[in-house]
This record gives sequence, C-alpha cells and structure tokens, in this order.
Amino acid sequence: MEEYARSALLLTVKDVMRELNLGRSKVEALMKHEGLPVIRFGRAVRVPADELKQWVREYWRKQSA
Repeated sequence: MEEYARSALLLTVKDVMRELNLGRSKVEALMKHEGLPVIRFGRAVRVPADELKQWVREYWRKQSA
C-alpha cells in the first residue's frame, strides 16, 4: 500500500480504488457481492486498511483454487 494508506486506519472508496487499481463500480460491486469489508458512518463508507489486505489474500486464494 502507498505511504498514506499505511498510516490510515480506514480507507475511502477512492483510496481502495487506487490500491486495487480498479474503478468505482468494480469496487462497489466487490463491497456488495464479494464481501469486501466496509464500515458505514451514515452515508460515508470506509474500508479498514488491515482487513482490505486480508480480504485480498483470501479472495486471491479462492480464485486460485
């Protein structure tokens, strides 16, 4: 993850888009259908940085199996 993201506890959707090199609609689909972990504060959506790393590893394992 980039320097800003390493120190951030929670990532915005835009941060996640940058980290995964994906567009907004794909990230939102992963949140809605693939279990990408989110925390909601009203309308604000955040992804816990440490859980994003874990989710990517698990998602990759599922895809590789």
